Amino acid sequence: EARLNGSLRRINRDVRFSKDKSPYNARLHLIFWAGAHPNKSPGFHLVLTPDGVGYGAGTWALDKTMLDRYRARILDDADRALFEGALGMAQEVGCRLGTPELARVPSRYTGEGRMAELLRYKTLVARTHDTHPGPEFLTEPGAEDRVIALAEQLSPFNAWIGGLNDS
Repeated sequence: EARLNGSLRRINRDVRFSKDKSPYNARLHLIFWAGAHPNKSPGFHLVLTPDGVGYGAGTWALDKTMLDRYRARILDDADRALFEGALGMAQEVGCRLGTPELARVPSRYTGEGRMAELLRYKTLVARTHDTHPGPEFLTEPGAEDRVIALAEQLSPFNAWIGGLNDS
């Protein structure tokens, strides 16, 4: 949807609770999602910044139902392996999950090691964090093919998350 709060994220910032009171984001964030709502469905993210281009896939802030389904699927060895495989494909193009939002595994769940780490997430977005291609990524010939190739590489991650709505 070529509109604000559709595929085009708003550029003005909510500064009420922020130390940084700049009124605008210094980036243009586009999201191409599959599902009913851009904020509740997995999508491909493309972020244009003054320094370059960021990209990623996933969805922000899983609601309670999706979060319960996510954690149940992480506890299943086969389903967790599918998730890790999709995440591995995302890592091949420089995308990774951020730090888990929770300090501890939720009290209803048990797990150790990698499983425990995955149970602590409430947001599932694999994205570039520190390194971004320069602006030429989108201005040189072949840019469209590069973006399509990224979206294809990240689609298994989005498909796995999309399954949280189908359960």
